[in-house]
Amino acid sequence: MSRRGFTLIELLVVMAIFAVLFALMTPALTRMRRKARAQTCASNLRQLYMASLAYTSDGSGKWLPRTGTYRDWDGDLWIGWIHWYPYDEEGQDRYYWTGDLARTNIVWGTIWDYVEQFEVYVCPSHRIANPEAVRSYAMYNRRGPDTTWAPLTADRDLEPAQTVMFAEVEESRLGSASSGSTDGCQFYDVDDIEFRHSGNTANVVFFDGHQERGDRDRLAVYFE
Repeated sequence: MSRRGFTLIELLVVMAIFAVLFALMTPALTRMRRKARAQTCASNLRQLYMASLAYTSDGSGKWLPRTGTYRDWDGDLWIGWIHWYPYDEEGQDRYYWTGDLARTNIVWGTIWDYVEQFEVYVCPSHRIANPEAVRSYAMYNRRGPDTTWAPLTADRDLEPAQTVMFAEVEESRLGSASSGSTDGCQFYDVDDIEFRHSGNTANVVFFDGHQERGDRDRLAVYFE
């Protein structure tokens, strides 16, 4: 009994069917990948929060300094969540978000001992947009009831469910890729946030540990 092979027409029909199926699946797969990256970004922020909480537990109930590393009026040196080493007494410490200098900032920071994974410090969507990115996040500066720089105590009234701790921010806030920034470890307003995820949304984590992903209007209420 002879076996008949596929005709050219049949092969073309099969190829056309596969092409249509691929075209239909590609947008769905793209959305799934974007969603997965946004979820990883949210997980990163959660891990930074947990590391900060561990630091607070080990540090006599004090949160991280709300700015970068600095020396207070009593002469005590407070190390920021990321840190430029050695600290310049003239206040010229610099923070980077690309290259080995950014990794130095991270390793010398206060929370590295609690989360020793570089990938936690960068949003995967940011890395796709800019493969040189090492860090995507910054700490909210105006996070307490006053404007002093000193670390806040854990029992102080922070309205934790309304107070942002970390967020993904724009590259311009992180500083120049080549020369860094003297305050690239922190951000000040909703305008500093990078809305890079689907629907022009961004991830933030709060002092009570909960996370939100929202657009500019949704997150702006926390910075009024």
